[in-house]
Amino acid sequence: IRLAPLNSHYPAQAAELAMRLGRFDEAAAFCRRAIACDPYRASHHWRLARVLWTEGKDVVGALQALRRAVELNPTKKTYVDSLAAAEESVRQGGGRLLESTSDE
Repeated sequence: IRLAPLNSHYPAQAAELAMRLGRFDEAAAFCRRAIACDPYRASHHWRLARVLWTEGKDVVGALQALRRAVELNPTKKTYVDSLAAAEESVRQGGGRLLESTSDE
């Protein structure tokens, strides 16, 4: 990340690793860094949504990130399905996003 600070793929992958280790604050920070480097890559917003939802502290932020991912890539079934599941979960009062490790 230090050698190529503008390459969004490095912090995105660091976010995946941090999330797998349960280090959600770090994962969210890496996701935000990836978004800052490439704000038009839907997968970065989707990844941030997964981190926020899994952590459970910022459901509103997770929904916003999912909506942005769908806005940027409306044909990606994973993003559309994740948003629908999240919105339904909020309507029903709980639950989790569909888990997936595929991001592109």
